[in-house]
Amino acid sequence: MNDIRTLYRRFALGATLMTLIAALLRVPSLCLFFDRTVGYCDSNVFSTLLYIVVPLFLLLCAAYVILARKCEKTQRRAISPDVTVKTKTVLIASILATLVFVGVVAWEAVNYTATSYEALLRIVGALLAAVYFAVPNKQKVMVLGLGTHLYCVFVLVTEYFDWTIPMNSPLKTMQQAAMIAVLLFMTVELNHLNDTRRSIRYTVCAALALFFGFSCSISFVAAYPLGGIVRTDVLVHSLPALAVALYALARIFSYHVIDIPNEQEQPPEEMIADQESEPSLDDQEGPATAPDESSPTESDSAPQASPTTPEEDHPSHG
Repeated sequence: MNDIRTLYRRFALGATLMTLIAALLRVPSLCLFFDRTVGYCDSNVFSTLLYIVVPLFLLLCAAYVILARKCEKTQRRAISPDVTVKTKTVLIASILATLVFVGVVAWEAVNYTATSYEALLRIVGALLAAVYFAVPNKQKVMVLGLGTHLYCVFVLVTEYFDWTIPMNSPLKTMQQAAMIAVLLFMTVELNHLNDTRRSIRYTVCAALALFFGFSCSISFVAAYPLGGIVRTDVLVHSLPALAVALYALARIFSYHVIDIPNEQEQPPEEMIADQESEPSLDDQEGPATAPDESSPTESDSAPQASPTTPEEDHPSHG
């Protein structure tokens, strides 16, 4: 893999393919083998294979980080996902995410109770997130992207303290993994709006959001009408993760190659530290002092015809 563009394309296709494999394994596991009375899945081959795919995907991400950094150093080029809405896929994904968050706001409002402060904060977070995804120029509404963080945090709080679901149930663990992946991606997304140099970190976090968000949410969507899960709140809480996963997928495949200037070989903080530690030319020559009247100047030091002394006019003899 000599070209960073080729490396990036292979990683994007590999991450997408492994996401689809994980989803195809999780859907039958949840639909056919989930026991609602105990909150666990019965032993099945799909769950076993899923536990193999997850670490393989993490190894793929680690390998991409190592190889991409090596390519950036040797080729002085980097892959930067496009952070502005310039493609139809990103535009469609943004509209879909907006509609999903608006629907979540409506559902939460209908089922809201005065004693549920978590639901109120989820409504506020989903509303802010809907506005963020609706605006094409996200640099102007970057702060509204924190609404996604607010929503995901209180979904995690609600799911964690839901004692009706066992702590290590696949319903809870996969939901938590999806929300954490979305939180991580959106954090990097907001940072990437101002600093596109962190392209490797953005790409990997987008792949994590795609893998965990899509495989978790799509299995809930498929299992709910088949009776695999009967909790409507679990389904609704997972839909934003599905929307953000599709948004991350659109970002991954909307990219451009950027050149890395030579001054970026060293982080700005280290460059500043080196400049402060290295003495300047003036410091090496010594502090500048005002010219002394008693010391000869350049004009005084120039060779001049000095008057002859009596000894020179009348040399002594013997």
